[in-house]
Amino acid sequence: MKQTDNQVPLSTTSPLPSFVNPAMPGQDDVPIVPWNLLQFNMNHMYHLRRHLGVLPIYEGLYTSKRANFDASDLAWFAEGMHHDGQHRHSDNEFHPIYMNLHQESLLGPSGKFDRKTLLQRLQNLTFDLATLWDRASGGTTLIVHANPTMVPGTPPRPEFMKANVYLPPAFLEHNPHLHTTISHIVQLFLETVGVRTVVQWTRRARRNLHYSLNQTRIVNPNPKAVGIPNPEPDTSHYVFLGQPASNPPSSPAPASSLSSDQLEARVADLAVQLLHAEETVAVLSAEKAAVQDELEAGKQQITALETELRLHTHPNDITQHDTFPPAYATSPATPPRHRTNHAGTPHPGPSRTPAAAPSTPYSPRTPAQQSVRLYIAYLRNEGLEHLTGGVSLAIRATEHAAWIEEFEKIGVPSTIAAKLVTVVGLDG
Repeated sequence: MKQTDNQVPLSTTSPLPSFVNPAMPGQDDVPIVPWNLLQFNMNHMYHLRRHLGVLPIYEGLYTSKRANFDASDLAWFAEGMHHDGQHRHSDNEFHPIYMNLHQESLLGPSGKFDRKTLLQRLQNLTFDLATLWDRASGGTTLIVHANPTMVPGTPPRPEFMKANVYLPPAFLEHNPHLHTTISHIVQLFLETVGVRTVVQWTRRARRNLHYSLNQTRIVNPNPKAVGIPNPEPDTSHYVFLGQPASNPPSSPAPASSLSSDQLEARVADLAVQLLHAEETVAVLSAEKAAVQDELEAGKQQITALETELRLHTHPNDITQHDTFPPAYATSPATPPRHRTNHAGTPHPGPSRTPAAAPSTPYSPRTPAQQSVRLYIAYLRNEGLEHLTGGVSLAIRATEHAAWIEEFEKIGVPSTIAAKLVTVVGLDG
């Protein structure tokens, strides 16, 4: 197909709800994406076919052989990738192709369906090429693929995972004595590579795609499976269900009674256990880091509010030497307030007498635990529990003498505000 003049650099819009089954190329007027800007996503695959054409001289060929055309489009993008030198990326990031595939997809269920369909076609093509390679070469290929995603909240353990596997059915029929070994290979792959893949994907999805990954439902472990599963009808595609990781023997036999094969097997079991322990530590460390980030963010928000309250109630107490928290200094949602001095005698600033310690007009304070319980109970009894946070902030950030005024500012009735000061128990 001849390249047209109405080309656009990016396909950001389209009249189609999904690119899984778009209109036949050439039957729409959407500007075509140039050759050099084509990237691997469902939208650009459609534009690639618009460039390549659909052999219109053979009526109905594109419709009847659509799977063949789709496979050739996938091969177009895949050619040369295994030696393109672009294999490495940060441990905290997805490969750029993965991110582009998400960014160029439609939002919501339609985009998710598009990506799932595209990846399914890619798996089919991969298994097709492996089958052709084995049939043409007389060799044997084993492909084991671990899906990186699980139902949110599911433990990253092999008994909740499955592997999509390619292996020539004839090889399995001719070598039944190897079934157990092959099953162990797939199981070990899930226990090691598969578990690590899920852990890494989860961390990257939270960081780069902002997925919450909150638990949606309880998932049961896979049923017990022994040997090689049956393939999908007339295919070389096997789905292996992961099993619980094997445990080392509780009472190992003396080393002198173990053969070299038994020793190697025991070392392999211990290596698997070590990997599982490392994965557990990695998961817990990631969760701990997330909680610490949330805690630090909360502390910064409290500090920002305290500083803003100081600016509002005691502007003369803030000097040029004060350090403002990042959340206050940079947040566009809460710009710094204009400093307006209160009427009356200004609050004395820090003493400049060298022999005296610097005075502190007030300092954030924390009431005794008993006082905290008392004023929380008192506010709840008065139907003012929704003001607990504001009262706590006023107590911590202002002087004792200003509490009644601050309590009234946040909505506490004057009669209750006076009693509340007594309840707090810090009115010396």
